[in-house]
Amino acid sequence: MKVDTYKCDQCGQMKGELNHWFLFGSHDTQCRVVRWGFADREDELHLCSDACVIKQVQGWLSKQQVAAGKAAE
Repeated sequence: MKVDTYKCDQCGQMKGELNHWFLFGSHDTQCRVVRWGFADREDELHLCSDACVIKQVQGWLSKQQVAAGKAAE
């Protein structure tokens, strides 16, 4: 029997049965957050809580602002 284990890509917490996890994916100027349970893809991050989602989205937004500033130069 194959057992998959997951670790939060933001804080490192191991996934348990009762956690409320999310998947985060981004590409160019779009990001996507979905509740755990949908098919995950290799390029998506596994996040254990809304706090970790917020940190990941903040980091993504910061990168977008830097990229927009460079494009305006």
